[in-house]
Amino acid sequence: MIDQVLNKPRLVFLVMFMLCLSGLASFGNMARQEDPQFPSRNGLITVLYPGATAEALERLVLEPLEDEISQVEEVDEYSAVARTGVALLSVVLNEDTYDTDPAWERVRQAMDRARLEFPDGISEMSLDDRLTGLPAVVLALAGDPSVVVLSDAAERLKRALAGLPGLSRIEIEGDADEQITIALNDSELARLQITPTHIANVLTQRNQVRPGGFIVLDNKRIGLIANTEFTDVAELRSTQIPLPAGGSVPLSVFADIWRTAAEPEQPAVWQDGERVVAINIYSRANQVDAIRFGDDVRMRVALVAPDFAPLEIRELFFQPDQSECLRHGWWRIASNCCDRTGDLTGHFD
Repeated sequence: MIDQVLNKPRLVFLVMFMLCLSGLASFGNMARQEDPQFPSRNGLITVLYPGATAEALERLVLEPLEDEISQVEEVDEYSAVARTGVALLSVVLNEDTYDTDPAWERVRQAMDRARLEFPDGISEMSLDDRLTGLPAVVLALAGDPSVVVLSDAAERLKRALAGLPGLSRIEIEGDADEQITIALNDSELARLQITPTHIANVLTQRNQVRPGGFIVLDNKRIGLIANTEFTDVAELRSTQIPLPAGGSVPLSVFADIWRTAAEPEQPAVWQDGERVVAINIYSRANQVDAIRFGDDVRMRVALVAPDFAPLEIRELFFQPDQSECLRHGWWRIASNCCDRTGDLTGHFD
């Protein structure tokens, strides 16, 4: 059989030619990454219970949570740490678990069952199941001393980058939640006979989304806006506060109001001594050509960058460049691998 095939050189040449074409096509379309992606088998559950002691967290939170997590078949081991106000539960899946998404979904279901036994006062419970993932690109927003301005711009940039081919997710680091600070003038409050509780009640009732209904005019239905929600600080300053003696005055008469970053201060990102906000861009694991993904990111950033001026969009880390260097290095080895004597001559620069 083999002799018959070897006696047909045209057939052998055709098969070799087709295999070469297939290899070249696969090489052009294969996923290229600097490092392989491994299944996300490590996760961290964070439970926030402000004011609770470590002993109370262990008894009221960790015990029911561990009972439920231990019943998930894919969980290999877990360990817990309790501190004042926060409990951390580290979860590791079995090594033979490769499709991790269904396993982490069962972990979340176990968290929901445990939540039914939690006391009132639990402010947050979250699961981070992407601890082992590394971003393909890290961008930085800079150019303004206010972290609030940078955080707002980072959210806009995140939305602008959504829809990139091969995108897995985008995370923001070093941003800051906002808070509205109202500093009351005690002497003015005493003169007007207003209490802070009265002011808080008025603002709470004012800052609500309420249906405005609609009117019908000439067979046209027109919606009405109740205009009860605060849209900016200026509206808050002009809010009328009723006086006990009758009448009302704007809130700005006896209070200073400004918008700042939430306190206590959150973790920050710095570049060369300058405060920045980082945008971590993740590509799909083992499914994306890192070089092409990097080109798409740079094209999208160049397209939207004018909308963020005078802020700057910088590259803190760009993994596709490393993949590009590796590809060129291997290509030089493949194209110059042997000289006339048959010795290996290719090398990395």
